[in-house]
Amino acid sequence: SGINAEYGDRGLMMKYFLVLILVAFSTACKQPNPHPRPHGPPIFVRAFQVAALNETYTFKFGVAGMKPLEKSEIHLKKVLKGNRHPELVDTDFKVSLKRLTEEEIKEWMDRKDKKNPRPNPRPAFKHAIIGKVKTDRVLTCEDQAPYMVIYGDRRCEGGDELEGVVHPHPRPHPRPRGFFFILVEGCEPPRRYD
Repeated sequence: SGINAEYGDRGLMMKYFLVLILVAFSTACKQPNPHPRPHGPPIFVRAFQVAALNETYTFKFGVAGMKPLEKSEIHLKKVLKGNRHPELVDTDFKVSLKRLTEEEIKEWMDRKDKKNPRPNPRPAFKHAIIGKVKTDRVLTCEDQAPYMVIYGDRRCEGGDELEGVVHPHPRPHPRPRGFFFILVEGCEPPRRYD
């Protein structure tokens, strides 16, 4: 695939790591529906952000929806290996948010669709917020990790204890919205967690 051709063994290791994170998130919350639909607004972020070692880095993401969005509900989290499940921790990256007008939303979606044509047209979003992330410090190998842009609260409803839940469907959850990986050039590829 494209990532293997570009990054070799490092790309393969990233795929294994990404699958591990996705499996962990898919079993983390109890869901009565075996085919749950994604909750919350769509989050647009490039899946792999490639940054240089010992340099600052800037990238953008978008959150869009039909209902009004609150800036205070948008969070950027780093995904770390926990004892039983991945942990989401705050980052020290600077995030600035800007609410878009309906005209700006249309222009933004038109640009996005020109880059990646879709067979089915996207819904016409009424509300959108663009986020700009900037590292105020230079990136190190410790920053090479998975991250998530989150809208709202990611805990299970009712504060349930996270337990391994067997789902009747082999792939009950889609890839978590807002999930991406920062690759830092010059660092070792991430190791697969066993």
